[in-house]
Amino acid sequence: MALITVAEAIARSASELSSNAGTTAKLTTLIARADGMIATFCGYPRPASTSARTMESASYTIYSGSGWLEVDPSNHRRLLVAMSPLTVITSIHDDTAEEFGASSLVAPSDYSQRGDGGSVIYLSQSSAHGSWSRSPRLIKAVVTAGWADTTAPETLKQAAAELVMHLYELPKRRGTTNINQGNLVTTYRSETMPAHVAEMLGDYILSSSLV
Repeated sequence: MALITVAEAIARSASELSSNAGTTAKLTTLIARADGMIATFCGYPRPASTSARTMESASYTIYSGSGWLEVDPSNHRRLLVAMSPLTVITSIHDDTAEEFGASSLVAPSDYSQRGDGGSVIYLSQSSAHGSWSRSPRLIKAVVTAGWADTTAPETLKQAAAELVMHLYELPKRRGTTNINQGNLVTTYRSETMPAHVAEMLGDYILSSSLV
């Protein structure tokens, strides 16, 4: 599922678009492209199952010390996942030998999810595991994180719609820096991500992408 549907993109646009086969096909392509652009802008890693970056729900295999998975230096019972929302924890291995076999699997009963979007994995005081290993790459986690069109926040959905419409209109002025209409001159800005879309995405930029 995408961040927004074709119907939502049309409904949120300021343009007069009809839901015909040609428009639907084009918007479907642009929605996927916008998702990748937003994920790259926000600093999301590539999912384990595909080479394309995405803000949609996807499976990730991540290691401690990578920026995507970190042990909280102030509390070694807290494991921090950069991506949000964290919807599924498939497995966590903590292994000083970095072999990640069955013996290093941390029991799900040892930890719980906390924090905004469930992206803090907290070892309980009574856990058999005790604390997370602090050296890089000793922890391997397989998790699912991201949104569907039914769960994405309103601001993120609007940002996706705005970017889709930007991409939709872009071919009409490709290679053009300005146009003259009588006494009116319109100058186009050169930008990879439209400024108003970037502003909407401010709350979704991963902290790891700011390092």
